[in-house]
Amino acid sequence: MLHERVTVMGLGRHGGGVAAARYLAQQGARVTVTDLADEQALAASLAQLNDAGVERFTLGRHVADDFTAANAVVVNPAVRPDDRWVRLAREAGAAITSEIELFLRACPATVIGVTGSNGKSTTAAMTAACLRAAGRRTFLGGNIERSLLPLVGTLQADDVVVLELSSFQLAWLNNDSPRPEIAAITNFSNNHLDWHGTVDSYRAAKQRIADRAWTKQIVLGPLDEAWRSWAHAQAEWVVTVVPDDLPKLRLPGKHNRRNAALAVAVACSAGCARRDAEAAVS
Repeated sequence: MLHERVTVMGLGRHGGGVAAARYLAQQGARVTVTDLADEQALAASLAQLNDAGVERFTLGRHVADDFTAANAVVVNPAVRPDDRWVRLAREAGAAITSEIELFLRACPATVIGVTGSNGKSTTAAMTAACLRAAGRRTFLGGNIERSLLPLVGTLQADDVVVLELSSFQLAWLNNDSPRPEIAAITNFSNNHLDWHGTVDSYRAAKQRIADRAWTKQIVLGPLDEAWRSWAHAQAEWVVTVVPDDLPKLRLPGKHNRRNAALAVAVACSAGCARRDAEAAVS
């Protein structure tokens, strides 16, 4: 990214745009931040970029030059895939990427990705708790809590990163982007069709969590054996823990027992002892 012109499109709600802008400026890129929201609406995020070395801000609108003159555009996950500004940048030869992809390309740690239509936040948080209980240095981020891009330089090979990944974040991953080494899938039901357009497109976005070149294990939620039909998934399939075999949980509801069962199975796939994982979720 050294000396390249990079446009960050949208500051986002979870700090992804701010983190991407700071990270790219630190890498020597000439960064432009553009957002349809105005300066007043973005005051809190802009304050975090006061000392970041961002070259230019275009606020309250988008202008063509920010996209046609860029070498790369970092897209906020909420931007629709048919967005005209992204299309303009792509036609001008810009690479299209995202904050999550920047992180995956730079991250030296083991990455666990958690996705699904429901329960992914709870499952991701439980998985991180299991790993911490087992003594692993573990970081939780993605679509939950915060962007981990500011920490990527401090991560080590024996650390574990748990990322909650939305269908929007997954849809923006390029085909050659790294993927999580362990992919956890809670469940699947029709959702976000206003953004994806069709059920098939939504399903395809979710399936992008796994890639044969990167993903070693795929852990399925207890009710979703149908995900085994993924033709492209070459990873080892892991059978989840049976929810009824878990100890009593403080969180009520069968759905949380299913989330906990998946979290225990994922943590065990990452080398956590089952007794430690069960103690953490209980």
